[in-house]
Amino acid sequence: MNTNAVEKSENETARRRLILALGRGKSGKTLWSRWLVETMRARGLSPVAADGDWSSPGLSRHDEHALRLGSEAGAAKGWWKTVLADGEQFAGRPVVGDFSLDAGLVRKVDPEGTNFAERYAARGFDVTKVFFFAPDIGDVVTFVNVGAGVTAGSALLVMNEGAVGGRRPDRFAALLAHPAIRDAIEKGARVAWMPELHLDPERVRDIASFVAFAAAEGDEARARSLDRHATRKWLARMDDAFAPFASELALG
Repeated sequence: MNTNAVEKSENETARRRLILALGRGKSGKTLWSRWLVETMRARGLSPVAADGDWSSPGLSRHDEHALRLGSEAGAAKGWWKTVLADGEQFAGRPVVGDFSLDAGLVRKVDPEGTNFAERYAARGFDVTKVFFFAPDIGDVVTFVNVGAGVTAGSALLVMNEGAVGGRRPDRFAALLAHPAIRDAIEKGARVAWMPELHLDPERVRDIASFVAFAAAEGDEARARSLDRHATRKWLARMDDAFAPFASELALG
């Protein structure tokens, strides 16, 4: 078989990873999506960053390269259909979607609900659904209403320790004991704990790149040195927290 034939065969069988950060507002999905996109880039990958929260800008507010899905007419074609159609510009690249569990948006993108894993497997995608939870039963209700019934074995249930009320680990006990959560875990979903970033939210929004901010040197490093130290610690803790899920997150 010649080289061109080998490359063609590899391209035909190559799988792409589609990672959807799902959850209510303030559940941590945008912060986590920013971290994942930056981590991928630091490891030499070229992810497609997609902002799919139409209520307000999320990932696209911090990443000028992020594609935007809004409520305006025709917006879905802007990234969803183009990216998932494996257009030449995006071929082979993993997709990180800062999504939403808004039922209207979910069904606009996928009329069958949130069963993305089955729907897009035939299109060459391995799907990871990452559901975010604050210690709030309302997050479980949303999970049940829009996503619990089609949770795939590769799903991650992320307990956000930085969410309001999330600083005491026992605050998540009732959530983890909920029948819907237990059922999802029995079906193969895995639980991850997202560490808190000890910075004022306004300062977090001001940081364009966590990696660059944490690595600054010289005079630049002395400004906001405590913030940089907190960011370095958080990045290290995030790496440790999500290392067990590297394959599901296209990190190795």
